[in-house]
Amino acid sequence: MAERDRKMVKHIFEMKENYNKFRQLFRQQAEDLLKKLDKHAEEKQKSVMHDMMDEWSCFCKEQDKAFVCRRAPQKTSREMFMCLTEKEASDYAKYLKISEDELAGREVRNVVAETLRLHPEYYLYVLDKHDITQLQKFQKFEENKKYQMAFDTVGRAIALGLLSVKAPEGTQAAYLFPASDFDEIFSSILNLDWKKICKRIQDISAKFEKVILSYGMIEMDAFYQIFTNAWGEQLSKEEFERYVYWHGNFGMHFKTMTHAYTGEKFAVMCDMDAVSIVEKRDKYAKNLPYRKFSAKEMEEIATYSSKSDECWHMLGETLHDQYGYDVDERDQMIDHLRKIVMEGNGVQELWDIFQDEESTLMEQVEMWQCLLNAELETHLPMLNGYSRMEYEKKTGTNAFSIMLFDENGLDKDIKRDTGLQKLPLKTQEMIIIMMNGMLSQEWE
Repeated sequence: MAERDRKMVKHIFEMKENYNKFRQLFRQQAEDLLKKLDKHAEEKQKSVMHDMMDEWSCFCKEQDKAFVCRRAPQKTSREMFMCLTEKEASDYAKYLKISEDELAGREVRNVVAETLRLHPEYYLYVLDKHDITQLQKFQKFEENKKYQMAFDTVGRAIALGLLSVKAPEGTQAAYLFPASDFDEIFSSILNLDWKKICKRIQDISAKFEKVILSYGMIEMDAFYQIFTNAWGEQLSKEEFERYVYWHGNFGMHFKTMTHAYTGEKFAVMCDMDAVSIVEKRDKYAKNLPYRKFSAKEMEEIATYSSKSDECWHMLGETLHDQYGYDVDERDQMIDHLRKIVMEGNGVQELWDIFQDEESTLMEQVEMWQCLLNAELETHLPMLNGYSRMEYEKKTGTNAFSIMLFDENGLDKDIKRDTGLQKLPLKTQEMIIIMMNGMLSQEWE
């Protein structure tokens, strides 16, 4: 064979070998991608337990109570937990603070069910006194007869593997199936000093609520320090986190989130846009220590009686006197506006809400002043609990420059048709100082 032919044959074999390697590599990458897609699909998939909760919710149609009919048990509590997806089971383990050592080499769903059986007090992190009373009544229900039960109680019992539900279309009463070991589990709960435990949990929950209302959103380590220091609570970090995740998050009193880049963990009010707040916090307060509130101050904030709430009371009076809002309308609007402010949005977003209201120039000026004061005086999650004015004193940053206005939308020069919301930044600052000065003189 000529040298040229040998080189050609060698080249063909090399190409074939490279092709086989490429095909093997492609196949491996395709398999890896499929595994990732399967995992992603599994994470998005809803479990049977989740579907049951949706079914119960649809059946109740936003009513506090609904008719139910007790049926014979079909599964054990452990078997109900086996219906969880991997992601859901992992979340249960996280919320219950089950350690990696306890999970090593074991089926997570089994460990979750076993942990609850070994620690019946953990059921009380989710069930309250009213739920216990409801379930005591349920124990006495006769099968195939119609009774009423509270929406929340049944939902929680489903999530805890105590009940399952079916609500066929057109039925007047949803079918409730207790776990076959329901009586055994429930007896272990009742054998505890459950009223005392519930009282303790509710006490901690009320304090948690005051912290969350004061900060809106708070990083977990800071939450622990502020909570324990303010009330002198002797909770270990593990106990604290179990209350946060299992009672607070799982019980839907507030939510938790993890920063996508830093891994920081936060507790946040349920209706807050946590992702948006975190982005703004990264810009303004990433390395700023949290503002310290005393227990008394947090009590005042929780009851809307703090000094920072004066601006909201003034705004409430303006809504009533100027726009004719009744008490309920006023309170709903204040809650809506407060949420907008606490998420770090500027005054323009508040102002836009009232653009269709008929008002004189002086009334508009008064409303503008109220809205600006609310923006400047409210404690903000993105500033670690400081208001814009407090942040200015702390850092030297002009309060009016902290996302209060879209500065690109402000006029550089004042013209005849320049609206209040478009006045230059320095003018805005001068107006609010002047107006607040006049107001303070009126009060003297």
